[in-house]
Amino acid sequence: MHRPGYFQLVSSAIVNPSSTGDKTVFQIVEPCTVYEAGFLVTSAIAGTGLGLSFDRRPTAGSDSGRGTADVALVSSTGATQAQGKCVRKDVSVNLNKGDEVVVEVTTASSGGGVFAYLKCIAGGQGALEADDVASV
Repeated sequence: MHRPGYFQLVSSAIVNPSSTGDKTVFQIVEPCTVYEAGFLVTSAIAGTGLGLSFDRRPTAGSDSGRGTADVALVSSTGATQAQGKCVRKDVSVNLNKGDEVVVEVTTASSGGGVFAYLKCIAGGQGALEADDVASV
């Protein structure tokens, strides 16, 4: 039986923040509540700041019904964010199995690199759920 607990999702590659657009996707395979979204600076961010939109996509692989920053909008302002810093936002957003969270750069920096992340509390069931299909 599944025991609810805490877990973290981290982008598998460094997100290039120097251009706007979709950068990475988190697949949600367990119902959960996101309680923190953010990014870890791996190479100093230059310029006037950086904005990442964490968008809920209710059907994996489809932009139909996709929100805009409905999970979080995480922004750094000012000149430079130093390497090793975490920029984070506290949230409380419920996600369902089969959802995706798309990380989009909405405000580009003039350099740097980050890993995007979500911190979650699991809320799944041990039995088959609505979006599950039993294996044969």
